[in-house]
Amino acid sequence: TEAVATSAVTTSAVASSAAGSPPAGSTTGTCEGESNTCVGDVTHWDGGLGACGTTVDTNVDFAIALPYQFMGTPSNTKPYCGRSVTLYQPTSGTTVQATVRDKCMDCQDRAIDCTNVLFNQITDNMGNGRMSGIQWWLN
Repeated sequence: TEAVATSAVTTSAVASSAAGSPPAGSTTGTCEGESNTCVGDVTHWDGGLGACGTTVDTNVDFAIALPYQFMGTPSNTKPYCGRSVTLYQPTSGTTVQATVRDKCMDCQDRAIDCTNVLFNQITDNMGNGRMSGIQWWLN
């Protein structure tokens, strides 16, 4: 089983816009860089063999599944596979780094699926299966 290094979690605000917080985010944008922040619901999944061709351990790996419409139809050769992603929870200021390892067939717009460990981190253990308003961008 391939292990992905756990990621740094901070509770300080992410510096970005003139107002001192990331932009509100888009539900249809490119999500490329903090200036193109996307926003959507986060849910969680149990891991397993991901669309990027690697096994994901939901209890250890800080990994996400991008929406299938965003990721595209073919697997394994996706340009997003292995990309670093920043997730930001505006209510608490929690910021988490993760890696794209799968695609989510049920995710709409810019909603993303997280491993259980990542979901608990970004929701500050307050999520009940889904949390809205999480901002994220590809690094």
